[in-house]
Amino acid sequence: MSFITFTRNSGRRLKLLLENVKDVVDEIIVIDGYRTDDTVEIAKSYGAN
Repeated sequence: MSFITFTRNSGRRLKLLLENVKDVVDEIIVIDGYRTDDTVEIAKSYGAN
């Protein structure tokens, strides 16, 4: 099962979200909209594409 989320400057919230779904999905996809925070780095640390 894939988990897809759209973000924009959601670093802190994204970390909590991914922590809750990481063990129940096979794939994490994060679509980012022109971020200025650490959203992409957090997503990658959870194996997101």
